[in-house]
Formats: sequence, structure tokens, C-alpha cells
Amino acid sequence: MPDDMPDEMPDDMPVIERPMPLVIRLGLMAAGAFAVVMPVWELGRGILPPNLLSPFFALIVGGGVAVGVAFVAMGLTGEGQVWRYPPGAVVIERRLWRKVWETRLTAADLTAVTVVRDASSDGPDTWVVRLERGVAPAFESHGFLKAKFAAAAAARIRAHLGMAGNDG
Repeated sequence: MPDDMPDEMPDDMPVIERPMPLVIRLGLMAAGAFAVVMPVWELGRGILPPNLLSPFFALIVGGGVAVGVAFVAMGLTGEGQVWRYPPGAVVIERRLWRKVWETRLTAADLTAVTVVRDASSDGPDTWVVRLERGVAPAFESHGFLKAKFAAAAAARIRAHLGMAGNDG
């Protein structure tokens, strides 16, 4: 597969958006509801009345319910993010349903700006820029397909915040 991505990242600040459109949100909740309802509907007869195979069917139903609840929770609580760069700060606009709020981060708020390999997807590994905040949860960018793009984005963010000595 040819690599048709440019070799250099543009000179301006990286555009970082992690959208959570309503269609994806509703799709996650529908898939979760399906994963909860179908095993119970189809295998519930194998659980009640109790019999020798009830634990086997209960394990399958429990797995479906666990996955389904996780999908529904992500649909309900997954937030969209857009990163902006006013002078000396990174402002992360966060959206959850109709609620919008901002988190403003300066160099004093961050312990590090790092690049982390994310191997959690089925496709090729990606790299994310992570804004570390000590004990508070970190903010992560979308996945970059090339490590050098993530490193360049992290370096630009560090320079923008005046953290040039922090190579994370």
C-alpha cells in the first residue's frame, strides 16, 4: 500500500478535533441496546428454569450485557473535543449533548506534553499527543498515522506554551 501522506507537517498549529456526532452517539446506544437485549431474548430460556447448562448460558448473556452496557455508556457520556490555541494556552472545547464547556490549560497546569503509541485499534498503530496534568486525567489528541507528525504537533504545542525544554 503506497504511503501518500505528505512528508512534512504544515507549519501552523495542529488541528485537533475529536468529534462525537449525534449519529455516532445514537449508533453506539443502539448497538449497545441490541447487545443487551438479544442474548437475553435468545438465551434466556437456557437460564430459566435452572438446569445443568444454565451457568454456560448465563456466562454468554452476562458477556453480552457487559459489552452492551459499555456501548450505551460511551454513547451517553462520550464527549467531543476541539483544541484551540490562544496566546500562551491550549483551550479544549468539550461538548456533551447540548452542554459546551472549556478547559484552559497553560504551562503551569501541565506536567508534560508527550507522544504515546496507541495500539488499541484493529488498524495500523497510531500516535496521540497527550497533555499530562499530574493526578488529573490527561487529554489526548486524535490519532496521528505517523509518529513524526505526532512528535511535531507535541513540539509545537510545547513551544506555544513555553515548555520547549520538556521533550516528554
